[in-house]
Amino acid sequence: MLSPDVQSRLLGDIDATALLESRPARIPNWRAESQALERLIDVFINNPDALAQALADTALAMTGAHA
Repeated sequence: MLSPDVQSRLLGDIDATALLESRPARIPNWRAESQALERLIDVFINNPDALAQALADTALAMTGAHA
């Protein structure tokens, strides 16, 4: 177990909060967000065991991430 001091230093090294202000704001896509929520609600109601995967898939799709 790492000491609180070591943990704090490690987290300080990877904290990118200050970089957020320099990133351009994205234009909201309300339609895509609404459709994603509808899909997640459908999964939640009809197949709750698949919700975690649906959340991960939706996050990837909405952010354009690859992993």
